[in-house]
Amino acid sequence: MKRPEVTLENYEAVYEFYGLRQPSSEMQMRVHKVLGWLYSSRIQFLDGAEAEIQEAEADDTHIVFVGTHTSMHDPFHLGGAMEREESLHWLRGRTFEPAKPILFKIPGVRQAIDSLDAVPAFRSKDAKTSDEKKLQLEATKSFLGVCVDKITNDGVMIIYPKGGREKKKRDQVEGFKGGTGRIACEASKQVNVALLPVAINYRRRFFKWRNADIVFGNLIHGPFENRQAVTKQSIQSLQYGLDRAIAMSKSK
Repeated sequence: MKRPEVTLENYEAVYEFYGLRQPSSEMQMRVHKVLGWLYSSRIQFLDGAEAEIQEAEADDTHIVFVGTHTSMHDPFHLGGAMEREESLHWLRGRTFEPAKPILFKIPGVRQAIDSLDAVPAFRSKDAKTSDEKKLQLEATKSFLGVCVDKITNDGVMIIYPKGGREKKKRDQVEGFKGGTGRIACEASKQVNVALLPVAINYRRRFFKWRNADIVFGNLIHGPFENRQAVTKQSIQSLQYGLDRAIAMSKSK
């Protein structure tokens, strides 16, 4: 199936393509291996979190990574962590995550993010006219449907509920969008779903993009029925993890 042009007006073809597309698991795992070598993050699990992740594999729980987002390098650090931490190995090779539509227009970049199964996400702030806003609402419904289908079919979602990078209050978790709650609630109607909080903080030193402290929190288990409750739990868990990551960065 030919790659469609990623525009809001063409959203139906876009989500038909990305809903059916099955990226190469082998290619993803190769990329994770490279990222594990390139990104020098320090990794910590909160008490009991690593055991919970291992139990989730045995229980056929479908994992959704829920992360803080302050840098374009966040997905690469997470990919590297999945390679370096044995308890996360079972999640490699089947991840997907939302990406800005503009990235799919850059030659070379689209092929790279397609290999990681990025899915275009049309944001409300990019819709200017009333017609565009109507299209964006319809596109969002299709996007959420694709995400739910991928999760229920053994995909591992990586989502940043902020909906964009936090550039000012990097020590605070706030301003979450509602998509995470909607996806979690819909997916948990069909399969066992758990959210895995991931907080990332960057150390202030040369090549700081390579040097981050990552804290994996305790799983937030479904079934999920209330979107607002999902958002509240995610914020609380991520803030606790981010405080720990910041403390890690200051300690050494």
